[in-house]
Amino acid sequence: MKIKAPLGCWKIGTRVRQAGTTFPTGRVVGYYSTETTDVGYCVLFGRSLVENFSAREIEFVETPDAQ
Repeated sequence: MKIKAPLGCWKIGTRVRQAGTTFPTGRVVGYYSTETTDVGYCVLFGRSLVENFSAREIEFVETPDAQ
């Protein structure tokens, strides 16, 4: 199933990081939802590492161009 609209707070391309850490940062590249995770994000780190996080596991990273 292709999800075209954001499931949660952040749109594709938003820079985020794992909550409670200072790095690494990544960009939201997709969304997912399961029986145990209502809103989940696929986050790209670097050029090839994609990790999945529930919404509560990541936080927004403010960048100078985000104003």
